[in-house]
Formats: sequence, C-alpha cells, structure tokens
Amino acid sequence: MSCPNRTQWRATYAEEIEQFVHQNIFDMVPKPEGYKVVDCKWIFKIKLGPDGQVEYYKACLVAKGFSQIEFNETYSPVVGYSTVRTLLALTCTNGWHIHQIDAKLAFLNRDLKKKIYIKIPLGQERPEGHVW
Repeated sequence: MSCPNRTQWRATYAEEIEQFVHQNIFDMVPKPEGYKVVDCKWIFKIKLGPDGQVEYYKACLVAKGFSQIEFNETYSPVVGYSTVRTLLALTCTNGWHIHQIDAKLAFLNRDLKKKIYIKIPLGQERPEGHVW
C-alpha cells in the first residue's frame, strides 16, 4: 500500500470488507482445536475500459482453498462457442442490447456443508488466536 495510487486501493479494499460485513459473511472466533485454518490473500487488479483508461480498481479477498483438500483436477465452467454465436445471432435479429457485468461476491452465495475457518486478512484487526 505504498504505491502512488494507494488511496484508490484502500478505498476498494474497504469496500470489499464492507460487503463482507453487510452480508454477515464471517464471525471472528477463537481458533478451534482440530480444524485446519485456510490462509487467504488479496488480489488487486485494475479494470480498464474499452478506451484503455482506468475504469475502476478491484480488490478481491480469496481463500487459498487448495490447502484444505487435494485436487486431482481443476476446471472452470465456460460457455461453448456455439452458445455464444446463437445468443449473438438472437441479439442481432431481435435488436437486443448486450451488457457485461462483474458480479461482486458471487462466490459468497453458496451454502457450505461445514464450517470453514480462515486466517484474518492483512489490514484487519487480528486479535491473537482468532480466525474468521
């Protein structure tokens, strides 16, 4: 946070934490015995507009979930080209408008089957022996 645009990064960081608080995503609790605590890290990205100018700054707190279980295979759901071409053809034919969105905190809308404990991220009050 010592770069020239630190003011923008701090604002977007605070916005991400505020969303967590608003949606009641976590509770600060003493670290329970017998549970592995997942580490986390901040990802910072500058989003550019079509003209190449800075549109906004984005901060995203991600859990290092790979430390929790062993993965044999990873994948990301993607849309097929034929689906995209069909939707674009329908859009042109019907005079529809296309919009792109960036769904904030989309991953937080999933119900968990068990409790997960993560380390409190840097920049937050971190009482000794506590986790989220």
